[in-house]
Amino acid sequence: MKPLALVLAVGFSLCAADNSWIPVTGVVVDPVSQSLRPIQGLPGASLLGPALNLPFAVNRAALLGKNAAIAIDAPSDANGAGQAWLITGLLRGDLASNSLNGAIAGADRIATNDAGSVAVLYSKSSSQLQFVSGLPGSASVSDPISIPGTVGAIAVSDDGGWALIGVTDSGAGAVYRVGPATNNQLLPVTTLGDPSAIALRSGQDAVIADHATDEVFLVRDVIGAPQRTPLADGSSGVSGPAALLVLPDQSILIANAGSQTIGRVDPVTLQMGTIPISGVPDRFEKLLQPGVYALNQPGGAPLLLLDASSDLNVVFVPQER
Repeated sequence: MKPLALVLAVGFSLCAADNSWIPVTGVVVDPVSQSLRPIQGLPGASLLGPALNLPFAVNRAALLGKNAAIAIDAPSDANGAGQAWLITGLLRGDLASNSLNGAIAGADRIATNDAGSVAVLYSKSSSQLQFVSGLPGSASVSDPISIPGTVGAIAVSDDGGWALIGVTDSGAGAVYRVGPATNNQLLPVTTLGDPSAIALRSGQDAVIADHATDEVFLVRDVIGAPQRTPLADGSSGVSGPAALLVLPDQSILIANAGSQTIGRVDPVTLQMGTIPISGVPDRFEKLLQPGVYALNQPGGAPLLLLDASSDLNVVFVPQER
């Protein structure tokens, strides 16, 4: 395996050891090697490149704009709890990592706003949620918020002042709004069986999936007087909804882990079509290339990418040869 020389990002590209420029679609966590690896090339003609040189094993991570990420390390023993790290210079050649002092340990989930300026960490072991603002250059860690139950989905508002969280507790589920804008109080939005995915639409509306009933619905005005409208269910093809994505044309994509399909709900007719894929989609993870998303993690199965920049195309990324 050739060492990866990260020199300068120009249009999401990096310089290889032979001084040739390689376009980079994104950076993803490889759970097998517990590392961050770049997707070298463009969708349909890409390889999963060698691991970035970090001083810790990576458990999970989320990109913050073009050249930074927030990551949780993998504990060295079963009793350890993962530390949060801020990684900068991803594609600039000045890769650096610093522990995020004051961050909750053992975060199981990371969610960010679209700008990557605010992240929300959630730890199931401590039943705590935490906002980290000022990313990536002036990180500020807020006081942890105690959450009863288990958080299965998080969506962060554009300004980072609040997040919607899907919580299950004692067999019942609900979605709450919480954060600095609510004085860290849990404000109920709607109830459901098992909230597995949340995506914000137009700032104050949210699309929410219920894994228990294979339903997806729209909740309007989540910060005022929420109104809930059904969008799709099992009869239209929803099966084990694991993630949601709202496209610029307001189409709604559903990652159906149960049927291994991507569902698309038309914003006008509300009819849903499905695209079969060779794998289990469990996320819509935003990458560096606009309109391109990771649908799963590499490792046991090939990494799948969704290119939604024009038509919806799903391609796989082979390992580096």
